Amino acid sequence: MERKFTLRVSQSQSEQLKQLRKLTGHNNDAAVIRYIVDNFENLNDRYLSVKKDSREWREKYETLNNKVGNFNSAFQTLVSVKLEE
Repeated sequence: MERKFTLRVSQSQSEQLKQLRKLTGHNNDAAVIRYIVDNFENLNDRYLSVKKDSREWREKYETLNNKVGNFNSAFQTLVSVKLEE
C-alpha cells in the first residue's frame, strides 16, 4: 500500500535534509526519507557500532591519561625529593 503525504519541516530540519542529501547522494528530500526508512536497521546498527567503538576508545584513552598523570605525579615527587637532598 503506497501512502502519499506532505511533510512540513522547520528551517533547521530543512538544513539537515540538505546534509542528508549530500551524505546519501539523493537529489530530493523524498528520496532521502525513503532511503532512511528502507535502510533504518542497517543505519542503526552502524550507529550503535560507532557509538560502542567511540566509548571503548574514550575509556582506553582515559586510562592512559590517568597513567600518564600518575607517572608525572611520581616523577615530580622524585624530583622534589632529589632537590631536598
